[in-house]
Amino acid sequence: MPHDYVPWANGRNFDTDPYDPSQSPLSKPVQTALQLNLLTEENLPSYHRALREAGARCMLTTDDARDLVDVPTGSVHLIVTSPPFLDKVDYLLDNWLEMWFLGIDLGQRSETIVQTPDLEEWMEFMSGSLAEMRRVLRPGGTCVVEVGDVNHNRRDINLDELIADLAVAVGLRVEAVLVQVQSFTKLAHCFRVENNRKGTNTNRCVVLRK
Repeated sequence: MPHDYVPWANGRNFDTDPYDPSQSPLSKPVQTALQLNLLTEENLPSYHRALREAGARCMLTTDDARDLVDVPTGSVHLIVTSPPFLDKVDYLLDNWLEMWFLGIDLGQRSETIVQTPDLEEWMEFMSGSLAEMRRVLRPGGTCVVEVGDVNHNRRDINLDELIADLAVAVGLRVEAVLVQVQSFTKLAHCFRVENNRKGTNTNRCVVLRK
């Protein structure tokens, strides 16, 4: 029973004796975990209302990453993106459910998405995308590009190194490169990727600044 853990004797009337967060005996991580649990499981109506209110301030667009026509110049503080790792994943097929919920026509997307085994074509796409990111970023704005390592034509390539060079070429500054190494493949059987055979074993985040 709950009161085996929190005795009645510790109960208080917060109408007459207001609660102050500093009175909590719980550590900050535990407090945060409990708040998250209340929001996502015990207080779903309030959670959905907060999402709806936040959604009213958001914009969903299917613009080409190289031509973000709906995003004004110098208006973005932060970009976080993970572009295709060449053709390691069939993004349209593997994300069909999300696209269905969002009302996005897969047929139209298949004609525009860049999902290629050609490294030169991929680099051209990323160069154009990075240039457009620079345009929409405000001065001092940050962009984080998450990529990985791939095996291309029997050669291991760290895509973060290519992203860094392309970013500098379009006028962005490389602030940091963060690498997480793991002994198992990031892409799993749900993407039809056999462990340590086809996918990527690192997360590589390139932090860029305008």
